[in-house]
Amino acid sequence: TACDLSDDTILRLANDCPNIVAIKDVTGDMTRCSYLMAHKPDNFMLFSGHDETALAYMMLGGNGLISVASNLRPKLFSKLTKTALNGDYAVARKLNQQLIDLCRICFCESNPIPLKWGLWFEQHLTTAHLRLPLTVLSIEHHERMKQILTKLKE
Repeated sequence: TACDLSDDTILRLANDCPNIVAIKDVTGDMTRCSYLMAHKPDNFMLFSGHDETALAYMMLGGNGLISVASNLRPKLFSKLTKTALNGDYAVARKLNQQLIDLCRICFCESNPIPLKWGLWFEQHLTTAHLRLPLTVLSIEHHERMKQILTKLKE
């Protein structure tokens, strides 16, 4: 919806609309996740849309992650998600610690500006320029993004 829904509205939709089977929750609110997990129908899925808190979300019972930063390191995020959903939290925590700086820098400016710049830096895109009103990632973030991406080579 690109706007927040109240918990009551989410649960009403989950219970009353069989064609609505999941929600991507971008709030990063673990209290909300806990509440929805306790009250949702069994077949309704909750996905984190907040990269920095995705591990905690999955540890509370969330079904996975719909991520921004994973576009830069898909294998690592896939491994994080698989290990978390399999209950291997020690490995998942280590992966999360490796990825947390990438998660954070991907939101240092409006999404998708940092992501697109990172994809351009790694030569997955031919330009770092975006259509207006979006602009290229501010130069002040370039070096940090380069360091993070270099450290996390897959």
